Amino acid sequence: SEESSWISLSTWEMERSDWTPTKHVIEYLRDSVNAYLAAHGSDAKARCMLVCGADLLAGFWDAGLWKDDDLERILRDGIAVMPREGTDMKQVLNIERLIPYRERIYILPYEYPNDVSSTKVRQMLSE
Repeated sequence: SEESSWISLSTWEMERSDWTPTKHVIEYLRDSVNAYLAAHGSDAKARCMLVCGADLLAGFWDAGLWKDDDLERILRDGIAVMPREGTDMKQVLNIERLIPYRERIYILPYEYPNDVSSTKVRQMLSE
């Protein structure tokens, strides 16, 4: 394996015995980076943003799946969204629950269509 001075891998989430809500993963990563910065004498504070496909963001309408406090934490530092074929970004951005957070939703350039998704990766691994 190659080593990097600026990229690392955490096994924290996969070592947990139960499903971990997204907001807890974001908080863990942010706290880990902030601890690292403090240990190295920095007063800087990290922002931790979820990067996802528009299909995942579209699912934020579901209050049964995404609690209000989860949504607030996930969107506090912002979210970077990759447009997906078949997902209307204008429609997604007009989801009532997302409107208060619109300024924190960053749409990534769609110059290179990307059909990779975690759902597809899981499906391929299970085959």
